Amino acid sequence: MTAPRRRRERAALAITASSLLVSLAGCPAALPPNLREATARMHELPNDPENAIKYIDEEETKQTAPSEENEILAVDKMLVANPLSYELLWRGARACAWLTDEFTDKDRRGSWAQKGVDYAKRAVAIDTHRVEGYYYLGINLGQSATTKTVGAYMMVPRVLKAGESALKIDEKFDHAGPGRLIGNVYAKAPPWPASVGDVEDGIKYLKRAVEVAPDYPQNHLHYGDALVSNNQYDEAQKQYQMVIDAQVPPEWAHRAEGWRREAQVGLKKISNKRGGK
Repeated sequence: MTAPRRRRERAALAITASSLLVSLAGCPAALPPNLREATARMHELPNDPENAIKYIDEEETKQTAPSEENEILAVDKMLVANPLSYELLWRGARACAWLTDEFTDKDRRGSWAQKGVDYAKRAVAIDTHRVEGYYYLGINLGQSATTKTVGAYMMVPRVLKAGESALKIDEKFDHAGPGRLIGNVYAKAPPWPASVGDVEDGIKYLKRAVEVAPDYPQNHLHYGDALVSNNQYDEAQKQYQMVIDAQVPPEWAHRAEGWRREAQVGLKKISNKRGGK
């Protein structure tokens, strides 16, 4: 081997070793393309499952798009070494469900929904006796359906099945979330034979959600929407007013703004149906 060639090879090895050391020292990795809002960097995140879960739950209390994407970054980092962690998987599905409700463009919502479905399916495969996997599977499937022009109605029974499984395990989870999910499906889906929609069934489930978690404004909002669909305007107006008047804790503040706007839209709809100005 000639001297120039040996020098070139030694230089290449030095560069490779230097790059490896920088990587091991925690050089920030490039964020995946769909993580547009994340503020965390991989090298800053916890390196063990217990602290990662603590970090993820702390980020969840912030209820912002950056915090939710930070959660997903932490989940994906830890899943490399812990692919069968139910605790990580359902939290990833939860963050995706939040993000599908945050973004309105179909491509972005669809991308998060599919990632959430993947997390949730893996969680359910690991433990069929816990509520979280089924619940977030149902939500992400439902959000995925809203992004499709073909085949959306065929997904509805899958959403219902996941919601019903969650309901059987724990109807109180996420402020009566399983009943809220099922009620919305029945209230908003087209009726038979196109789909499974039945407004009266939707009202039944949503009324129960209000009874189980009366302090959660979103339950009143969706119950009000279903009542309007059934021409029960007086009771719907009361439900919307509860949303507008609700005193919410800080962790709900971001979502509560949107709920109040939707309640105002509902009140306007009632006024228009009654012939008001």
